[in-house]
Amino acid sequence: MATNYTYEIKYGVVRITHCESDEEEIKVPSKIDGKNVYQICSFSFYELDCKRIILPKSIGKIEDSAFFNLHNLEYFECSHIEDMYYPFATDVSNLEVHTSSYFVAKKFKKYSDSNIYKFRKINYDNTFSYKVLDKAKKTAKITKFNIFDKDVVFPDEIDGYKIIEIYGKITEDVQSVKLPKYLEKIPQNFLTNQLNVVKVIFPKYLKSIGKNAFKNTMLENLFIPETVDYIGDNAFYIETPMTLDGTISFKNKKQKEFLLGCGCFVNRNVSIDKTTILNIVSSEDVFCGAKIDNLYFANIKNIPSRAFKKAIIGHFFNSDMIESLGEEAFYDCKFIYEKKFDLKNAFYAGKNCFSASNIDEVYIGKNLELSNSMFSNSTISTVIFAGNYNKKVIPCRCFSNTFNLFSIKLPSSIKVIQMEAFLESAIYFINLKNVTEIHMCAFSNCTNLVKAEFKSLHSLDISSFCKCTFLKEVYFYDSVIDTIGSYAFFGCEKLEKVVLSSKTLNILKNSFMNCRSLKNINLDGIKYIADEAFCRCGFEKISLDNIEQMKEYVFSECYYLTDVYLGKYLTNLPKGCFSLCEKLENINIDNIFNFGDFCLYHTAIKEIHFPRKTSFIGNGVITQSLVEKVYVSSSYIDSRAFIDLMHLKEIYFEYVGYVNTELNNSPLLERVVLGEKSSKIANGSFYCLPNLKEFCIKRKHCSIGGKNFSKCPNLTTLYFNDIDEFKIVKKRRNFIKKRKDVSEFV
Repeated sequence: MATNYTYEIKYGVVRITHCESDEEEIKVPSKIDGKNVYQICSFSFYELDCKRIILPKSIGKIEDSAFFNLHNLEYFECSHIEDMYYPFATDVSNLEVHTSSYFVAKKFKKYSDSNIYKFRKINYDNTFSYKVLDKAKKTAKITKFNIFDKDVVFPDEIDGYKIIEIYGKITEDVQSVKLPKYLEKIPQNFLTNQLNVVKVIFPKYLKSIGKNAFKNTMLENLFIPETVDYIGDNAFYIETPMTLDGTISFKNKKQKEFLLGCGCFVNRNVSIDKTTILNIVSSEDVFCGAKIDNLYFANIKNIPSRAFKKAIIGHFFNSDMIESLGEEAFYDCKFIYEKKFDLKNAFYAGKNCFSASNIDEVYIGKNLELSNSMFSNSTISTVIFAGNYNKKVIPCRCFSNTFNLFSIKLPSSIKVIQMEAFLESAIYFINLKNVTEIHMCAFSNCTNLVKAEFKSLHSLDISSFCKCTFLKEVYFYDSVIDTIGSYAFFGCEKLEKVVLSSKTLNILKNSFMNCRSLKNINLDGIKYIADEAFCRCGFEKISLDNIEQMKEYVFSECYYLTDVYLGKYLTNLPKGCFSLCEKLENINIDNIFNFGDFCLYHTAIKEIHFPRKTSFIGNGVITQSLVEKVYVSSSYIDSRAFIDLMHLKEIYFEYVGYVNTELNNSPLLERVVLGEKSSKIANGSFYCLPNLKEFCIKRKHCSIGGKNFSKCPNLTTLYFNDIDEFKIVKKRRNFIKKRKDVSEFV
């Protein structure tokens, strides 16, 4: 039986609705009754035993399940189909599809990738369109191509024209590419993001490789022919470091320059011939993250920014030929064998150029000016400056966090150490005698540094030597420095000796705070000391001959301090200045007018005489001290100035007009004397004093407020001098005695 079709004509074209056939191969005609066969309807080819179906080019639409239950079908051929759904309703694992339509091939491939159909094979003939470039030379350019095969082969010639250029990019998933043998230029983005491509064969006439041409491809081994003289930006860039053994190799260029674009070999394995001259002056990130066996600086004299950032370099040669280094040129670079750089001919270095690298030794040429963070966080251990080095500055963070750099000999030309230049380095010896300026945190946290000497210093900034925990001695000699900066030696716990310059007048806040071992420092010439400058130091005795002003808590918590001499120019003891100096017994306060809050809090002073000219006594001045006897003479006394005096036995208010002082928690107080100026006692000033025995008032007409003498069970004697009006608790009246002469009690 022949093949018979049931059909209908609609809109001038044939629609096949049913087919009956006992043939193994069915070739659908392109015309029936003179009309083009355009559509195959659903279930048209139902349960046939055919093995091959060939559709004509006229077919433009195939409906769902058009080929239903064709279990023996092995071969299916079609051309371009505009509208196609799911044509097969059966197992097609043995089916081989042939099509000349790129659209249809992609459609079937999409079905296959989505597990809708699993074809045995999909065949599509790659197509190429071209444009003639030179008729005389018979050269052409591929302008359009449709690629379906995983292994792509570009034709060397089309219609007798040699292919020397390609336009466009491969968007399909491919594994290998063979380029035309006459090709001179590879276009940009040619194989971008083709993660599965592992093999590309370059032709011997190739001259240039375009931007992003092989970006994010997993090429295993690639040999760049000697004819190439240009590689574009990110041409072989890959996002993550290579895990393959494959290498991109450069061949000897016979002294012809290789111009490389920015980032073109990022994270690749690269092999460079020693005679290859690379022009990478403007090629930032060119070998960033790359693995390079051999690097010849004789052929790469000017290194751009991030050129070898995070690269792994086996051997390098002729570093003395380097002329310039861009920013982060070797940042976090790992050198496998050679780790010594000779920069004798270098004249420029960008910031962070060796930062975080495992460089070991460097020679600094006379014309090279160091840069910010140049060696920070690196493993550098030796720095040698040229004998005629003439630069003046060690810049910011230049050697910060260099844990292997134990010593460095600075040239005499160095005058300025900038911010954090040696922060947290391992330095234990450095010559600073010619340095004039040390900026903020320059040597902060240098825990190995043991000694610092200055002869020409003008400026010492904030936290310069903060937390140098092993620093023991500091000498300023004849430096012209007039001010020690804030936190300059903060936390130098083992600092024992400081010799200040005679020209030093000011010490700013927290300068020597927490220098617990500091016992020896000459402060005779100091005129101003700021807040907490010597808090928690190890002094035993202090002499401040010329001090004019101190700020709060200057010597607080100096636990070993016993003696303090204050010069005649100081008139004010600020808040907490000697608080918690637990062993302080002797301090001369003859010239002090004002006593700030807690200025002598918790000291070992046993007897204190406030000068007659005292104008102010603040809160808790001698609270919790060991004082036993107090002589007070002040125009103003804070009501809580003398609270918690656990050892107080006697207190004398001389020239105090209004007594408004609480003596709470003074259990040993036995005797109180008020002088002739005392005219009024505030409510509760002498309340709840369990050991009070004698109370003497020298003035006539003294007004005594309520609650005074309440809860004073041992008060047996009260002396007063012709008081006109006196109120006292009723049961204490029998203790009152009139006595006109009380001088023997004062």
